[in-house]
Amino acid sequence: MVSLCVHRINEVAPYHVAYVDERRGYQFKTDHGVACLVSFWEDDLITSGPSAQVVVTNLNNRPSPRDVKVRDTLLAIVHEFFNANNAAMLYICETGDGRQGSRARLFAQWFHCSPQRERFAFLFAHLTDEDGVPNFAAVFIRKDNPRLADMLAEFALTIQLLEGKE
Repeated sequence: MVSLCVHRINEVAPYHVAYVDERRGYQFKTDHGVACLVSFWEDDLITSGPSAQVVVTNLNNRPSPRDVKVRDTLLAIVHEFFNANNAAMLYICETGDGRQGSRARLFAQWFHCSPQRERFAFLFAHLTDEDGVPNFAAVFIRKDNPRLADMLAEFALTIQLLEGKE
């Protein structure tokens, strides 16, 4: 994956973003003292084209009240990812604390609020694992990606296979 231009991110992000090499991600701190890290990890869930999983981490585990500046900063980072890479972006909600449904709804709401949302195709998925734990995932792809149809179809098929609905 191509590195992101922090200068371009900071032109539009309300929170100051810095690349942190040892964390391999883009970090910012909110007005409420929450330290956030946004990382992109190459992923092989989709093999028909390049893909990366976006990982959003609350580094200091502080409560994060609804903050429109977090949304706008995260979207600035995500949009720069798509400016620098014509790849699929996967979002898979962490399940350790049982709040994955809330995370999925919030991320979807943020993305739908983006003035650039029409540039992207996206699919959201909800499936339950063998232990009964609900899991949420999404894929976002620029509509001008030449592999768009193949990548969306592969994601949908993967979800069907994971659900056991071949």
